[in-house]
Amino acid sequence: MCDRTVSDINHPDKLSAAGMPVTVGNLLDMATGEMFPWYKAHFLPSPVMPSQKFKLHPLKVGVDGYIEGFRVEAAVAGCAAPQNVILSNNVKAAALFNLRLVQYHCRINGMPMEEYNRFELRHVRLVDVS
Repeated sequence: MCDRTVSDINHPDKLSAAGMPVTVGNLLDMATGEMFPWYKAHFLPSPVMPSQKFKLHPLKVGVDGYIEGFRVEAAVAGCAAPQNVILSNNVKAAALFNLRLVQYHCRINGMPMEEYNRFELRHVRLVDVS
């Protein structure tokens, strides 16, 4: 049974961080003494169960202000149905659910449909499953 997953979901193209709901801070590179952008993770309510939260962290591509996708951490069963009524029994279903969380987040924050629909299951890389 798969209950919690961490997935990296990459977009086929770079996304402008300026157009995405991300929090950007600055970190100091101790080796060079230069500042570089750091993108903060957000805890967001599940669209199915608003009392449950999932963690969404943009993946940084560099100092050019573009991100390549998102890392999603979600307790799949808790975010999908009340009191674990529906359990995700396979990893593919859990990965698909994480993908839908990213698409929902992008949609409610104004990303055009043609852009967030380009996130596909083949762009999902599982980092951790428990």
